[in-house]
Amino acid sequence: MLRLTLSLASLAPQDPASFPAPMFQPLSFESARAKAVREKKPFVVVDFFATWYDPGEAIAPWTDEDVRSWIAEHAVAIRLDGVIERALAARFGVRAYPTRVFARADGSFTDALVGHETADEFLHDAWRALAGRTELDDLDDAVKARPDDVLLRVQRGRLRAERGLAQGATEDLVLALDAGFARKVVHEIAELGASYPPALDALRVRAAKAREVVESGRAEMTETLDAVWMSLAVGEEEKVMELVRRAPLAKADGIDARRIAMTVIDDLVERQRFDSLSAESLAWIRDDALAELRRFAPPATRPATRFGGYGRSGRGHYLDLCEAVGLLLGAGHGDEAAEIAVLLLEQDDWLAPKSLRFVLRRAGADALVAMRRGARDLSAERRNRLAQFVESVDARR
Repeated sequence: MLRLTLSLASLAPQDPASFPAPMFQPLSFESARAKAVREKKPFVVVDFFATWYDPGEAIAPWTDEDVRSWIAEHAVAIRLDGVIERALAARFGVRAYPTRVFARADGSFTDALVGHETADEFLHDAWRALAGRTELDDLDDAVKARPDDVLLRVQRGRLRAERGLAQGATEDLVLALDAGFARKVVHEIAELGASYPPALDALRVRAAKAREVVESGRAEMTETLDAVWMSLAVGEEEKVMELVRRAPLAKADGIDARRIAMTVIDDLVERQRFDSLSAESLAWIRDDALAELRRFAPPATRPATRFGGYGRSGRGHYLDLCEAVGLLLGAGHGDEAAEIAVLLLEQDDWLAPKSLRFVLRRAGADALVAMRRGARDLSAERRNRLAQFVESVDARR
């Protein structure tokens, strides 16, 4: 009974008078900066939040008395919606929420801290800022002390990228790439390359060298996958499909060439880059999908079932075949897409309709028109089946 009483008491509403006085002031950044100058405080602390995620002031570290005392003595604290204050958030490199920015009273940037922090963590960062140091300074010291620690280089590279130090970020992340951390950094290097071309050039050179090793037949499974991920990151999907078509991937130990091809397909449909593959690669995708579906085609006497002939364990691969329909439609191959789609519908009466609806919507506005046109070469029975499905998709748009 005592335990129950305590639990209920802990859930009871707290007296608003017990809450600490508001620490954040209802000011714009410029007004807060002017106030900091008047009060001879070195910092403006900005707590950036987002409309869809606003944890408020009544959480750590803001409820801690030591934190509140530090801010009262050294800073003017404000909270700003990063979506509304988009220009200011971009100026300080805010990419996630919550982010706390230490800005000097003259408006210049000092440091930014991403994510939730404990009171001790905030105070560590605050005293560091007061001493004129930043998180990047600490990482520089750590790298000097442990130059062979690749994960430290990754950490520093990411922070350099956040701070707009593209050259240094590229150096750190490419070093990690060369040390075998491709999956960890390849997309970050590609993102850097959008505004700093040397990063993309470095990634493209390494992707080409990795494909050469795969072509030679000397690549281990990890090296082969690295070649694939690097090539996809720099938009060289056709180069990957060349490896698939010429079979070096199929010969690599532990590599599923079809799965690699489906990864390419999903990537292209997601970004609606339907013109990225050659006619040869599109033909390979079509022939492979049809061969797979025919291999698992149920007997004529058996009705369609969930997941066709793959069973529940093959669900992911079945979804990939649906993505192939979207790619072929987007690339203007409506007849091949219609043939694969009708086979999927014949084999599976549950997952195929759901997945194909999603794929058709993602493939673009012309996908339904292309599907209707592609169905003209099918038998009357299959044409009617596909027409009913397309009408159901059109009705839900």
